[in-house]
Amino acid sequence: VVTPNGDNNNEMLYFKYLEYFGTNNLKVYDRWGQLVYNKENYSNDWIPNNISDGTYYYILTVANGDVFPGFMQVIQK
Repeated sequence: VVTPNGDNNNEMLYFKYLEYFGTNNLKVYDRWGQLVYNKENYSNDWIPNNISDGTYYYILTVANGDVFPGFMQVIQK
């Protein structure tokens, strides 16, 4: 769960140990499959305060070609 409300708890989408995987690409989609965020070399710095509450799906691809799909819940409070 990501809650970008300025209280410094769960403010951003964070991947533990991301710095050890080298280069990467992060794509985040809404429930309709629309791309809402895309970043080469993501560095755990996206605060999703410009999107609506809801479930979002991500695909993190790292340098060796491994793909890590998942989802997150955004709650704007």
